Amino acid sequence: MVDLPDLSASEEDIKKAQSALNVGFPDELTRIWRTTNGLELPGGWRFFPVFDSKRPKQTCNDIVYENTTARWPTLPSDLLCIAASDTGDLLVLRKGIGTLEPAVWRWDHETGRTHRWSRGLTYIFDRARVRIARIRKDVERAKRWTGKGDPPPK
Repeated sequence: MVDLPDLSASEEDIKKAQSALNVGFPDELTRIWRTTNGLELPGGWRFFPVFDSKRPKQTCNDIVYENTTARWPTLPSDLLCIAASDTGDLLVLRKGIGTLEPAVWRWDHETGRTHRWSRGLTYIFDRARVRIARIRKDVERAKRWTGKGDPPPK
């Protein structure tokens, strides 16, 4: 029997990341990680996971690592990156007083400028839900398949 893997981040791991970065995450951001911990987004964006010691290989380039050890030296200190594109640009949140603001900005690594990203955390959450729905569908198809040889058609 094939079960749906748990791809979410634990509350404990999210709190560890908040503590390490000394900032509170907006509820929308936490909701994404509680749905799926890490995500590829259309347009070549990789949404950072929080580190999970049970899945270190899948979560090693986590939000803490990307905002400390691997942080761009020219990234302003009031920005925290939540995703990176395959071109080097970042999706960032601005630090407010004690917490991150939920508006998503795109930071251009060549110019150092930021502009409001046309999508936001709600869009990322919707993509996370779509990912989980696809995985559920694949798991259900695998449960129904009892033949041998080639896997079931998609």
